[in-house]
Amino acid sequence: AGDGQRREGERRATTPRQINLDGLNILWDEVKRQSPDASSITMRLGGRGGGGGGGAGVTFTINHSEIDAPYNRRSITLDRSTGEVLRTESFDTMTPGRRLRAMVLPIHRGEIIGITGQIIAGLACIGALVLVWTGFALSIRRFWNRFVRRASQT
Repeated sequence: AGDGQRREGERRATTPRQINLDGLNILWDEVKRQSPDASSITMRLGGRGGGGGGGAGVTFTINHSEIDAPYNRRSITLDRSTGEVLRTESFDTMTPGRRLRAMVLPIHRGEIIGITGQIIAGLACIGALVLVWTGFALSIRRFWNRFVRRASQT
């Protein structure tokens, strides 16, 4: 594979990008100070900062409960170089459509009304299994009866 062409399966040698972690501890401490009741904080690097300065934004997702539901979370995006709050988002600031989409999974899992909802979801799952089993049983019985009838006619 001459003329500068790579053969299939060859990888181009690349140098790893340098990751700049300057100032992240300061941002982390600021978010912890703003949310002392947080049960967990997740930091996501990347994105573009505001203003045209080109600084990368750092997004912190704060969960205020042990239950991972959208109404217990809020996110804060800070400018990495200045520490300025670029955007804050919580369940209350979402559009109605986004709120509905965010609630689909907790409703599906039965997490909305706690243990009662999970028991109801579990019973519904067991009911679905019973329906599948009875469907198979009826089908097998019908085919078996047809087979027995044909065998007795011959």
